[in-house]
Amino acid sequence: SDGPGDLLVEIAGFDQVLKVFTFEELNKATENFSSKSRIKGCVYLGVFSREVLAVKRMSVDVSKEVNMLNKTKHFNLIKLHGLCEHQGSFYLVFEYMKNGSLREWLRKGSSSWSQRIQIALDVANGLHYLHNFTKPASVHKDINSSNVLLDGNLRAKIANFSLARTAAADMTTRVVGTRGYMAPENTETGIVTPKVDVYAFGVVMLELITGKEAVILQDGQEVLLSVAVASFMEEETKLESLIHPGLGIEYALQLAKLSLICLTRDPESRPSMGEVASTLLKILVHVQ
Repeated sequence: SDGPGDLLVEIAGFDQVLKVFTFEELNKATENFSSKSRIKGCVYLGVFSREVLAVKRMSVDVSKEVNMLNKTKHFNLIKLHGLCEHQGSFYLVFEYMKNGSLREWLRKGSSSWSQRIQIALDVANGLHYLHNFTKPASVHKDINSSNVLLDGNLRAKIANFSLARTAAADMTTRVVGTRGYMAPENTETGIVTPKVDVYAFGVVMLELITGKEAVILQDGQEVLLSVAVASFMEEETKLESLIHPGLGIEYALQLAKLSLICLTRDPESRPSMGEVASTLLKILVHVQ
């Protein structure tokens, strides 16, 4: 596998200029990676002279993720500012997302339909770009509410590209992903196409509608949110009991229908992210 020197040579050839930070710069910005600077896990708040950024410490080879992020330029995909290699660890420096992950934010529970639909639209637009406008086309493979981050204006950006792969490459891979979000064809055969992201997006939409997690407890049993909602869709009154209180039912029904189409068992029957985005845009126009 490539050594850090090779990664730096590779960076030199990148079309987008990535800053190579010194470890001293990162240490200073994060107060020696103090617990006070820690955002969560291995991500730290870095206060640099001109801006506040997020610093992610990783022990694994990051070249695939760096390559992927470097060829993507889109408002709804997290921006990589630079990186650093120090004593076998890699540090990726990203734009700082003030409101944390969608998963954490949904737990707080206060937000309007227009905010929730805008978040869904942001993720849909980011995926549409990833599937159609990166060369070669790419699949994220781990879309979930922890990998959707929110900025100070509650605009969403997709993060964590460590599993992302070229859509054309190895169509079947080791089954990796997050429980509750994985498409049936992926768990059963390891097949990966952009439709696995469409499926996972359907689950994220259900989280936005219900405020519940992708795996919920029902009568003491763990149930996938996608399964629970599908069975509730038969009866509108039942669906109302799942929807976050204070959010009207009419938009919830439109969104639930859209998410269930994304969750169709047959990948070919799922919509493209472009189709999903245009549907969400129409709903958003009515809500505002």
